[in-house]
Amino acid sequence: MAARIVAVVGASGTLGSEIVRALLEKGARVRAMVRATSDRTNLESLGVTDIVVADLRDATSLQRALTAEPRAEAVIASAAGFSAHTARTKGDNSRTDIEGYRDLVNAAKMRACLDSS
Repeated sequence: MAARIVAVVGASGTLGSEIVRALLEKGARVRAMVRATSDRTNLESLGVTDIVVADLRDATSLQRALTAEPRAEAVIASAAGFSAHTARTKGDNSRTDIEGYRDLVNAAKMRACLDSS
């Protein structure tokens, strides 16, 4: 049986990396969802090869990442609008946390609709 695919949003962050590590130890295949500007070194050192660029502030990128084949069976979200990354890039943290997570939920709903049709 093939390993289950779990998408981890915010996989390159401190919490996300620990989630990725735990999933890999359990035998899951991880699809790491990261921003284009995220450092992927740690993920690559863990052996993650399925890395997709997605941003909570870009609904289209979320939909594309969650509908990529083969589809992930689960999504774990650990991305945070307020982080060292957004401080460096001067991102709008509140919009990421509120609107971004809403877009993520909508993308997951769209994926579920595609799966049931």
